[in-house]
Amino acid sequence: MDISKKLKDLRKINNYKLCYVEEKTGIRKGTISKYENGHSKPSYDNLIKLADFYNVSLDKLCARDINLVSQDDEPYSITVSTDYIKIINALKLPENSKFTNYIIEDPARRIKAVSNSYFRIHNI
Repeated sequence: MDISKKLKDLRKINNYKLCYVEEKTGIRKGTISKYENGHSKPSYDNLIKLADFYNVSLDKLCARDINLVSQDDEPYSITVSTDYIKIINALKLPENSKFTNYIIEDPARRIKAVSNSYFRIHNI
């Protein structure tokens, strides 16, 4: 989920009008509307104001979380870096199924090795 959808969902879930969010955050309602419709991205300062207002972390607001289901079907979330999300999405591609199967054989050791290689290659 991208930030525009996350902002709109948070406002709707809380039953807030744009004018109320404007009043509480100091961010003009037209600007908030642009954020929610994907026509503009919030500045760092406005991200902080919105995260504080909605009482969520910046990671949650910036949609850097992944919803998972445990083996006993209990939903939970974790927060991961965008680099890890890129890796996860790449592993889902059909052309990477051989590599994905390789990782599944020994996940802990092979994921660590792949992560280290990825971060070394990208100077992270």
